[in-house]
Amino acid sequence: MLADRNAEPSSARPVARGELPVVHMTTVHTPLDTRIFLKECRSLAAAGFPVTLVAPAAPTGVRDGVTLYPIPQRGSRWSRMLVGPWEAWRAARGAGGRVFHLHDPELLGIGCLLKLLGHRVIYDIHEDVPSQVLAKPWIPRSVRGLVGAGIAVLEAVGARVFDALVCATPTIRARFPNCRAEVVRNYPILQEFGSGVRYDERPAIVTYVGALVPERGLWTMLEAAPYLREQHRATLVIAGRFASRDLEISAQAHPGWGSVDFRGWLGRDEVVRLLATSRVGIVPLHRTPAYEVSLPVKMFEYMAAGIPVVASDFPIWREIIEGEACGVLVEPANAPVLAALVGQLLANPSEAEAMGRRGRAAVQRRYAWASEARTLIALYDSVLAGRHERGEYGA
Repeated sequence: MLADRNAEPSSARPVARGELPVVHMTTVHTPLDTRIFLKECRSLAAAGFPVTLVAPAAPTGVRDGVTLYPIPQRGSRWSRMLVGPWEAWRAARGAGGRVFHLHDPELLGIGCLLKLLGHRVIYDIHEDVPSQVLAKPWIPRSVRGLVGAGIAVLEAVGARVFDALVCATPTIRARFPNCRAEVVRNYPILQEFGSGVRYDERPAIVTYVGALVPERGLWTMLEAAPYLREQHRATLVIAGRFASRDLEISAQAHPGWGSVDFRGWLGRDEVVRLLATSRVGIVPLHRTPAYEVSLPVKMFEYMAAGIPVVASDFPIWREIIEGEACGVLVEPANAPVLAALVGQLLANPSEAEAMGRRGRAAVQRRYAWASEARTLIALYDSVLAGRHERGEYGA
């Protein structure tokens, strides 16, 4: 193994949390990303780990116990993928890390290099990227399968080389049998969401918060918005970022755009305030291999905020929504039915409010971040103590 001046010292005693600085690295996500910063980094810092976050255009300084270390914000996707990892590498090395927590597939090669230099590496798999690639419009259809297979191979190599994996869903975890992995779901921080405005005093606001791409239901929402306004006197509020400027221009030219209240990207406090005045939250994702087995945080945030959910009818979501009686299900990409189901909830506020109460109770009982934070911290303790052998802590 190559010697390295930043490699951790050899010692027979257990390593204390405060002795090995942790560096979280991303070239893709925003510096205050909900999963990376608000949940993982802050939870680890509160547990006594020295935590640095390397992220594009991060504000310098310390926030909530986490040191923020900026790298350049790359404008083009290819520049980010080719140059960004090396910029993140230099920044992470400058931060003096001993444990490196990677959040993007682009960083897999950097992770292998860090292992060669004697460091401990954790790879965080937010989404089933090999499946997602099959629906990426910016990748030519003829090579999507090849690209997806290549990413799957790289992740499989990383699973064998790295010290541990953090998987956002059980389905992702199942791709890595007999590997060192834990499921850390992207559940909401319950304390963010209070009771909000009294439900019967709220305006008829229907809300979507999240990425704006066709496969997440963008066109479905724009088609449903006029129905909601004309037939139910409701306003569809959309908050999020478009995947590209061209897509934003196309959306603004859609006939339904005039019926939408577009808020753009919102900070956490703004999201919480929006949900506190909403009557319904929607999750109209399309039927893709990745989305059908996903656990979208927006769905659980709607539940935490105490509003009923209208979500695409996927088996995993059906188990949650019907099991907790906290919303209704709709066939994906069916705008008239989506609008009709939302309209039924708006027309029956007592039942809608009861669904919202049941959803919040379910989050309090089993879908809150606090339990996932304990899993993450236990994983770190096992990695730092050298106990995290294959399968010992696997789900």
